[in-house]
Amino acid sequence: MSHYLIQQLKQSNDLNKFYKEIYIELDCYFKYSGMIEYKNRFTAQHPVHDPVVKEKINNDMSKYKLKKNK
Repeated sequence: MSHYLIQQLKQSNDLNKFYKEIYIELDCYFKYSGMIEYKNRFTAQHPVHDPVVKEKINNDMSKYKLKKNK
């Protein structure tokens, strides 16, 4: 069991090294400008707004009465 685990860890490390040699991580490759692409244009990113609190509507329907149809 431990031999299998060690073998898997070595293989994982070798694959990670191989991956880093071949591929370039572009996450931090370019300077962050704060712009986002929206409809094929770059625009400034707007701050996240708080959700609008819905007002409670008080509809008092007690003055209306249902009439029974004959």
